[in-house]
Amino acid sequence: PVVQASAHYTWGHFVEFGMEGDADPFTGRGWSAPLANSQWTDGKQAHLRFQVPAPGENVELLFALRPFVAPGKLDRQRLRILVNDRELKILELTDQQANRYMLTIPGFFLQTDEIRITFDLPDAAVPAELGAGADQRMLGVSVLTVCMFPQSMTDEILEKMTTPPSAGGGD
Repeated sequence: PVVQASAHYTWGHFVEFGMEGDADPFTGRGWSAPLANSQWTDGKQAHLRFQVPAPGENVELLFALRPFVAPGKLDRQRLRILVNDRELKILELTDQQANRYMLTIPGFFLQTDEIRITFDLPDAAVPAELGAGADQRMLGVSVLTVCMFPQSMTDEILEKMTTPPSAGGGD
């Protein structure tokens, strides 16, 4: 297997997936070609790698994605998230819409300057085999954005998310 080098990441940067995005340097095995503003996982696992200074504190992992579900054929998509080979959380996704999630990565998961995120997708399926379209890829989740930041930056990041870009101005 090809070992993917980590790309440099800046805390608080929103990595955008899709053709106009900047996710490519962070994606490893398990990703299909980017779409307009998202990227599907392709297979039972997908990998992300980030080179970033160890934070010395807990880190928030904020991401937006939507699962591949086919009503009556595939009702849920389980997403097991591992950070540096340690299980962080298992999500059970049933909503076809994109949703935002925020999980706390314990500081002790992050002892080096590399963060490896693995999406484990035991329910990933090929739409064509379910009679849910012609797509031959093994779809799990379609990711729109990923952002990580030390907990000490939480207020600053959440404020960025709620402030319209045009509302700039002084401090």
